[in-house]
Amino acid sequence: MRLAWLNDKNDTNYTVTQKGEEYIGVSVSRKSCAQVITKIINNPKKYSRESIGFADPTTQGSSRPVY
Repeated sequence: MRLAWLNDKNDTNYTVTQKGEEYIGVSVSRKSCAQVITKIINNPKKYSRESIGFADPTTQGSSRPVY
């Protein structure tokens, strides 16, 4: 997993990107991380053997992490 800078926002807005794709966003909420990890725990084949990244697409273009 490739995570963006973490923030404490109360949202689950994120976009998953695959290895080789443009990484969209500079920050992601801890709540979003928990949601992705829970999905993987509930379905271990989800993203199996993949290099995924995720971030909040609304933070795209920010020059620094969004807290």
